[in-house]
Amino acid sequence: MYAKSFIAFNSHGQLTAATQAQVVSGEEYLCHLCSSPLVLHAAENGKSPWFEHAQQPEQTKSSHRLHNCPYVIPDAEELARVNTLRQFVPDARPLVHKGDWYCTKCRSDYHAEKYCTHCHTGIYSIESCPKPKDPCPTYSQ
Repeated sequence: MYAKSFIAFNSHGQLTAATQAQVVSGEEYLCHLCSSPLVLHAAENGKSPWFEHAQQPEQTKSSHRLHNCPYVIPDAEELARVNTLRQFVPDARPLVHKGDWYCTKCRSDYHAEKYCTHCHTGIYSIESCPKPKDPCPTYSQ
């Protein structure tokens, strides 16, 4: 079982929320981070609809991308934090930190989690300036 995602690309390349996807039939969805096929799960028991990575055979092209996706292989520290938190608050949901980022490798700006969809990593991303007139914070090495 993989981590839940609430957004995906539809077959037209548009970013779509799971709540919007549940009203469209016959559509195929891809992960917005690794472009692997997703399965839409309907809303049930008062919970929102969500996407999950489809199980893939090991030898496909998308299975390589799938192994690098943070929805498939979450960070070990994150898993430990979530498990500890669930002991105290069983129904807690993870908090997604979004921000403005600039990828120094492909030179693109984006607003989301620290993960460049072009480079398929976040290691080249730095925090963008919040406003054009504000100076960027200087980072000491």
